[in-house]
Amino acid sequence: MRKVSLLVVLALLVGLFALPTFAQDEMMEYPSDLTECEVDLTGETITLYHFGDLSGAYAFITQPIVSALEDAVAYWNNHGGVCGAELTQIFEDTGGDLEATQSAYDRFTSEYGSDLDVLILYASGDAELLREQLAEDEIVAVISAGSVEGLYGEDGQTPGWLFASNPLYGSQFGNFCQYVAD
Repeated sequence: MRKVSLLVVLALLVGLFALPTFAQDEMMEYPSDLTECEVDLTGETITLYHFGDLSGAYAFITQPIVSALEDAVAYWNNHGGVCGAELTQIFEDTGGDLEATQSAYDRFTSEYGSDLDVLILYASGDAELLREQLAEDEIVAVISAGSVEGLYGEDGQTPGWLFASNPLYGSQFGNFCQYVAD
């Protein structure tokens, strides 16, 4: 029975991980309805800057983000880049330590200065720490799912320079409740 259970689990894992990979391999080209580039950036480089916890408590969440960014960079570069520009990335592991986060931010802003137009963050704690500095330095930051304090400050009412790609958990739950009520 134990061998049968192991085989079933292995079959499920193959189904979960291998089949999506096979499906990706079958994808011919990116949809052709992309907007044409108005500017030819051939020979230019666009760098994605990001840092955060890749080895600490949130590594199981953040490592897939970095893998996705690596896959996206490779995909776009293999398909001519962005309007001809090659994508690269510079990132750093802070281990979930806020002192390391501050150090990475200081290093990135001093080393990359004016090239650092957009910064990708992984964790709400990093966003909360850097919120005011991002505004002072006028650097746009993007995070997957932020916190109220990181996105809207201590008063929960003041938008900053940080943007989340996912709604706040409270908003998600509120929208679900509204859906059920409707």
